Amino acid sequence: MIESQNQRSVGASILAILTAQAGLLALLLSGSVLLQATADANTIEWGFKGFMMLLVGMAYLLLAYGLWSLQSWTRVYSFATLTLVLAAGIINTMDDKLLDLGFVLVFFMCCAVNFVITAWFLLSGVRE
Repeated sequence: MIESQNQRSVGASILAILTAQAGLLALLLSGSVLLQATADANTIEWGFKGFMMLLVGMAYLLLAYGLWSLQSWTRVYSFATLTLVLAAGIINTMDDKLLDLGFVLVFFMCCAVNFVITAWFLLSGVRE
């Protein structure tokens, strides 16, 4: 367990809820992007973006579960999800095209949630 007590702190609960919201937003937007892929002539590009957002959404829902249930792997997994989101942002910005508003929204929300989780781990003294 993350904390010595078997009781979840208010901070962990709030972070789990925010992380779940980021994951659900990514899943909802991945669905709309995948629908766009079926209607657009540029199917491969839209399909890749939708699949990438689907992976980010599932990763953040798993992180929310880890925070909610106080799993010991949550600290390492939060760094892995931050790396995933930053890599997805770099890959998406390599195009010469304009960025999608939905992707930018998910990117900034996920990065903000991850930075808050990292700060919470570092400043609260939460140890594995």
